[in-house]
Amino acid sequence: MKYLVTIERIGASPTSHQEVIQELEQVVIPHFELIMRLEAERKILASGVYTGERAGVLIMDVDSNEELDRLLMSIPGWELFKIDVTPLQSCEGRIKIARQILEHLKTAQR
Repeated sequence: MKYLVTIERIGASPTSHQEVIQELEQVVIPHFELIMRLEAERKILASGVYTGERAGVLIMDVDSNEELDRLLMSIPGWELFKIDVTPLQSCEGRIKIARQILEHLKTAQR
């Protein structure tokens, strides 16, 4: 099952030098290390960060909603993110449905 996942960091940015260091060490770097590991495992098929923003996108391929939920909840600092998930249908699945509808309409027209 494939999903489009958008992730946006919410809340105030760190303000002090120490807070920035802490967020980089505890959230940012571990976050991207996890993303890279999941890409190597082919759980993430593509990823990217929006230039100049604290947000990004993932295309994930997992076996179930529960697996997706578990992986997203394992993101360091996941409670700091707004995460939106959109299930994706394959083009193969969509064309199959379109062909069925077409056949039904042609049959009804006769």
